[in-house]
Amino acid sequence: MMGHSEESYIRQTCAEICIKDPRHPKVVAMNYHGAFNHSLGLSGKGGYSLYDTVDLSILINHLRQYHHGPLYAIGFSMGASKLANYLGRAGSVSNLDAACCVSCPWDFSENNAAVHTPSLSERGYHFVLTGAIKLWVCAHFYELKMNDLLVKNAPVFSPSWRTRLWWWLSVWDMKSFDETFTIKWLNYDNLTDYYATASPCQVLHKVETPLLIINSRNDPLIPCNVNPDQEDMDLNPHLCAIETEFGGHIGTTTTKLRSSFSP
Repeated sequence: MMGHSEESYIRQTCAEICIKDPRHPKVVAMNYHGAFNHSLGLSGKGGYSLYDTVDLSILINHLRQYHHGPLYAIGFSMGASKLANYLGRAGSVSNLDAACCVSCPWDFSENNAAVHTPSLSERGYHFVLTGAIKLWVCAHFYELKMNDLLVKNAPVFSPSWRTRLWWWLSVWDMKSFDETFTIKWLNYDNLTDYYATASPCQVLHKVETPLLIINSRNDPLIPCNVNPDQEDMDLNPHLCAIETEFGGHIGTTTTKLRSSFSP
């Protein structure tokens, strides 16, 4: 969710593609709104969400105006979730020739224990990610205040300093953040409805672009039970899923230039 073009796995993947492919393809890396303290731009009235694919759609359509050859997309983790949601909604008009989702969290519902009942190690991940997003909220605080729903409903914008302080001190996992911030500006009644809409598994059957799915069984952040199963593959000929024994979370990007950031 805090991804940008300076992430190690993005740089490794880009280098691998540019160096090893004799055709020397051009690579474009998409930054999330607000990365590197830039303006929120299109999302200035609330931020981003797990199912928001507007920015990705704009980027792909823009590239297609100038590039008429093969166009492929790779998404990692939350970026893979965004890509899968985009492909499912776009159907046959995705403007992509093929795509790949690596370490995608396919289901955010109660089936995903890493989200709803995280283990100790998963709590550490939640702590780091939520801390990074809180810094993002700080950096764009005044832009976010442009959203009337956030100002009215989110505790972080409460008139009471005690409520604001309690939010900063108590919210240290993604479920709590989404419950007290994300669904407030998206105007969802509850977290269950939001996670149901955001889960890419809901739109897999609508994908009409060749899609390679890569998940690992030892991913510490994504339980195996939420990965697409053979039944999903049989229902859609455009899907191909690979579930590796090892690889961790986005740990399949090792190159000769630099070792992978994740074992």
